[in-house]
Amino acid sequence: MNKVDKIVICILQIIFFITPFSMVISLQLPVLQIGDVSFINVLKDIFLILICLLIIYKLIKKRNISIDNFSVLIISFVIYGGMHIFISNVTPIRGINKFRTVFLYPIVFTSICLYVINFEKYKILHEYIKGIKKFFFIQIIILICGSLLELIMGEKFLRIIYKGYYERLHINLLGQEGLRLVSFVGNPINLSLVLCVGLAYFLFVYSGSTRYFLIPLIIAVILLSFSRTSYLIAGIIILIYIIYSMNKIKNIRKMIISILGIFIFGSVIFNSNYLTEKVSFISKRVETINIKTLSENIRVDNWNRYLNETFKDNILYMSWGGGLGTSNSDSSQKTDSVYIVENSYISILGEMGIIGLVFYLTIIIITLKNIIKLSKYNIEYRAFLAIYLGLCIGSGFNDLYVNNPFSQYFWIITMVVNCRFYKVYLQK
Repeated sequence: MNKVDKIVICILQIIFFITPFSMVISLQLPVLQIGDVSFINVLKDIFLILICLLIIYKLIKKRNISIDNFSVLIISFVIYGGMHIFISNVTPIRGINKFRTVFLYPIVFTSICLYVINFEKYKILHEYIKGIKKFFFIQIIILICGSLLELIMGEKFLRIIYKGYYERLHINLLGQEGLRLVSFVGNPINLSLVLCVGLAYFLFVYSGSTRYFLIPLIIAVILLSFSRTSYLIAGIIILIYIIYSMNKIKNIRKMIISILGIFIFGSVIFNSNYLTEKVSFISKRVETINIKTLSENIRVDNWNRYLNETFKDNILYMSWGGGLGTSNSDSSQKTDSVYIVENSYISILGEMGIIGLVFYLTIIIITLKNIIKLSKYNIEYRAFLAIYLGLCIGSGFNDLYVNNPFSQYFWIITMVVNCRFYKVYLQK
């Protein structure tokens, strides 16, 4: 690797590390916040664009460029998405911003993939993944510590961290104030989803003995986020781990003992009334995970309303879509032309039509197929499988395809899997 490669890897790793904490960093350093725009996010996007331009320049200088079929698929998806910036009812600025949030990561990581394949720099991927594994370990420790401080200090801790933004935190549920944990992420769902990724990391990848202490803590924080989507994803990750570990009963036994140990320790630290109350709230959330409740969910109403309004004027919209920027997961962005959706697949269907959804699902299916094939011989790809499946399922209840850091996780895995699959099975 040359110096430029090392600098690019370093920048990408730093971006990976700070992404979950960008809100807190901006709130703690007001100079980095310009109105509702985070200077950190702007700076991050600038670096990503510069990296992309640098790689494209190097690829253009190379006379014979090899472009694999999967990269062609993603490039076609990006071009198709770009056609939807100026056709919607929203302002061009909103359309461009939505294009940025949806397509910046696939553009960057597909460029990196082509660079790796054409210059045979697979060591770059190795060093990148090696670095983000270390950073991810630190991220999870920080989030767990933040969650514990939140449990101990309550509102006082959150007001110190979030300052004036405290009143906008979604921490109330089931008639209880401050029920849900948010730690340093700013949103209970985002916190629990990051920890679900952390759960897969510690189950499959991290081999240190501290995993038997950290995994129960991760599960406890996920439970106290009261996110039903995260409960489902965590369950799937644990199930995949059990399936792959059937011949290692000793590991499962150690995990069960450590989980029981942490919960017994927690019952000693916290009084019985506190634990009973939390368990009852968790039970109420779990009880609502059924088809009947889903059909009565306000999110389903939002999905139906969005699709009905988008497709009512012209049936052609169903195949082409209503344009980028017409859906959003932030209620503060809701207007007569922008609908709250909270579903990646519905958002893509509404904005880019059936064609766009087919593009997206094809990318997912091919990546899953390749991960499964690679996971037969590599434990890390089993973690990728658990995380990727979790993200795909979570996308059915949240706009994860535009939500940092989850869109970043999604496209990192897509890139790494494609490069590895190309090297192992397709490279001549």
